[in-house]
Amino acid sequence: MCDVVKLEREDDIAIITINNPPVNALSGRVRRELKDAFLTFQKDKKLLAAVLHGEHEAFSAGVDIHEFCKPTEAPSLPELLAIIDEIEKPVVAAIDGNALGGGLELALACHYRIAHSHAQLGCPEIKLGILPGAGGTQRLPRLIGAEAALNMITSAQFSSAREGGLTGLIDRVVDDNLLPNAKDYARHLLRTHSPIRRLSERKVNTAVLNKDFFEDYREKLANASPGFHAPLAAVDAVEAATKGKFAKGISYERSLFNECLQSEQSRAQRYLFFAQRRAPRVDFLAADTTPLSVRSIGIVGAGKMGQGITTSCLLAGYPVILVDNDSHALDVARTAIEQSLTSLLRRHKLTHKQRDAAFYRLTTSHQLAAVSETELVIEAIQEHADAKRGLFAELLTVLSTSAVIATNTSTLDINILAAGLTSPGQLVGMHFFSPAHLMQLVEVVQGDDTSPTAVATAMAVARSLKKVAVLSGGSDSLIGNRMLSVYSREADALLLEGAGVEQADNAMRQFGMAMGPFQMADLVGLEGGYHARQSRQQRGADNLPVTSPVADKLVEAERKGQRTEAGYYRYEPGSRLPVADAAVENIIASTAAALSIHRAPVDNNTIVRRLTLRLINEACKIIEEGIVQRPSDIDVIWVNGYGFPLFRGGPLCYADSLGLDNVVAELEALERSSGPRWKPSSYLTQAMASRTPLASLDTLPVDGIKRQRRA
Repeated sequence: MCDVVKLEREDDIAIITINNPPVNALSGRVRRELKDAFLTFQKDKKLLAAVLHGEHEAFSAGVDIHEFCKPTEAPSLPELLAIIDEIEKPVVAAIDGNALGGGLELALACHYRIAHSHAQLGCPEIKLGILPGAGGTQRLPRLIGAEAALNMITSAQFSSAREGGLTGLIDRVVDDNLLPNAKDYARHLLRTHSPIRRLSERKVNTAVLNKDFFEDYREKLANASPGFHAPLAAVDAVEAATKGKFAKGISYERSLFNECLQSEQSRAQRYLFFAQRRAPRVDFLAADTTPLSVRSIGIVGAGKMGQGITTSCLLAGYPVILVDNDSHALDVARTAIEQSLTSLLRRHKLTHKQRDAAFYRLTTSHQLAAVSETELVIEAIQEHADAKRGLFAELLTVLSTSAVIATNTSTLDINILAAGLTSPGQLVGMHFFSPAHLMQLVEVVQGDDTSPTAVATAMAVARSLKKVAVLSGGSDSLIGNRMLSVYSREADALLLEGAGVEQADNAMRQFGMAMGPFQMADLVGLEGGYHARQSRQQRGADNLPVTSPVADKLVEAERKGQRTEAGYYRYEPGSRLPVADAAVENIIASTAAALSIHRAPVDNNTIVRRLTLRLINEACKIIEEGIVQRPSDIDVIWVNGYGFPLFRGGPLCYADSLGLDNVVAELEALERSSGPRWKPSSYLTQAMASRTPLASLDTLPVDGIKRQRRA
C-alpha cells in the first residue's frame, strides 16, 4: 500500500506531501501519516523548516464527510493540528487548488501560508449543520478579525487566494511554480530569522468591535437564516475566542461542534449533501450510453423562461440561437439577457471580458431553421399542449435525426406531448425553475419512448450548466409541481376554513420555508396553475377532492400575482413587497359562503401540520407510482426548487424525524375527520410497518421510473 503522506528532504527543508486523491481528504490514515511526518521533522536536527503541500493541484478539501457518521480515528484533526502548532521550526503551508473546511484549518495551524492565485479558501461546514471543529473558530479570528472570520464561516462562501492576501489570511500569492516558491519562502524565513507565528498565541483585535457586535450579528443571522442552529453556534465560538485563552476556546469549540454534529439538523443536512451528489446518476442507463457532444444550443421562446435558460447556457460557454417569431419579444429578450449578465458583473461574479464574451455567443432569429445545426433545442413556449406538439413536429423536420429536443414543460405529461411524433425518442424534458439563470434545479423528464441518449444528454447538459439535475418519469406536473399542487390546494382549503393569508405565510416561514405558499404563488404567477387545473379537468384527470377555488376566483378577477400587481396580496408599482388586501379576504369569505363552509380560527400548528403532511403523503404516492428514481431525489427537488428548509432535509427526511408511526396516525385521524384526500399512501404504511426510513439514497426496485417498470 502506497503512503498517502511522504516526507522528502531537500537540504535543510522538509517537503511533506499529501497524496490522497482526488481532493486530499484528511482521512484517519492521512492524519496518522501526517502526525508521523511532522514528529520526524521535529526530531531531525538537520531539517530547519517544512513545506506542507498537496498533490493533484489540491491542498485539502478537509475531513471525509463519511467519517462524521462513525467514531473518529486517532489522531483527531484537532490533535494533529496541536502537534503542528507546537513545532519549534517554521512550517509553511503551500496552498494549491482548494483549502476547505479541515483543509483550511490545517493551513491555519501552519506558521505561514503561501498560495497559488487560483486557490480557493473556505469554511463550508455550515452547509453540513456544523461549525469548524479543529480550531477554525479560534485561529481564523485571531488572524483576520472576528467580523471577517464570521462572514467567512457563516456564509460558507469561498474566497480567492488574492482576497486572502488582502485580509492577511495568505502571506504570499504566486501565479505559478507554487512549490519552488514555497521552498524559497521557507529559506527566506530562515535567512531572516523570522519568528514561529503561532495563531494560538495571538489575541483577537476587539478594539474594532462595538460592544453589541455579537448580539447584532446573531440578530442578522436569525433574520437571514431563520431556524439554523450551526451559524449561531459559530458566533458563540468566535465570541469565546475574544474572551479567553486559546485552549479554553478550543475546548468550547469542540463541545459546540459535537453538539451540532449530533443534532437532527446536521443529520438532515449531511443526508442532503449525499442526496444531491447521488441525484444526477441515472443508474439504469447502460454503461456504454454516451451523451451527445453539444456544441451549440437552440432555444425557442423568448419569454422570461427562455431568457433565463439562454443566460444559463451562455454562462456555461455554449453558443445559443434564441428563436421567436415576435421581433419585439426578441428585442426585449436581448436587453433582459444583457442586463442579467451585467448584474452578475456588478456583483463580481463575472469580469468585463467574461460578460462580453457570453453576450457575443448569443444569436437571435425569427426562423426555426436557424437551429438546424444545433445538437440540442430547448422549447420554452407557452404551456399549451397543442402549441408544443406543433412545434416539436416542425423541429423534427429541421433537425438531424440525432439531435435532442427538450421541453421545458412543468405541468404537461411528456407522453401526451410525444404522442403522434415521428421520432418520440428524441423528446426529453428539461424543466428549469424560474429565474432559470439563478435557480439550481432542473427536472430531467424521461417519457415512455425517450431514448437513453436523450436522457444522458439532458443530464450532462444540466450538469454543465452547474445545475442540480434530477430524473423524473413522465406524468402530469412531474414531481415538484405535483407536490406543489396538493400543497397549494391544501393552503386554499385552510383559507376557506378560516386561516389568514398572512398567517399561513408567516407560519410556514417560521417552519423554515423560504416563502409562504401564497407569497410563492404570487411570485410564480397564478395563471399557470389555473390553466393546468382547467386542462386536467377537461381531460378528466383531475379527480382530487379539493381544488383551488380561491386561486381560481383570483385569476378570474385578473389578480394573477406580482405581474399584475395583485394576487393573494397587492403590490405597489415596481415593488415586490406584499401588502395585505381586504379585497382578498372578501373573495375568500364569499367563496366559503358559496360552498357552505363555516369559517373558524385555525392555529399555526394546524397550518404547518396539514401542509407538511400533504407533501409527505404525496411524495410517497410518487414513489409508489414509480415516477422517481430514488426517494432522496424528492428531497433534493423540494429543497432546491421550492425552498423547503435545508436543515430539515426535505419532506421525506422530515417525516423520518417525526416518526412514521406519528405521521401515519395523524393522516388516519385527518382521513376520519376530513375525508379521503388524507388516506395514507400504501408505500408510507409499508415503510412504517417495516421500520424502513422514507429518506433513502438507494435506487428503487425495478429502477423506479415507470418506463423501466413496464419494460
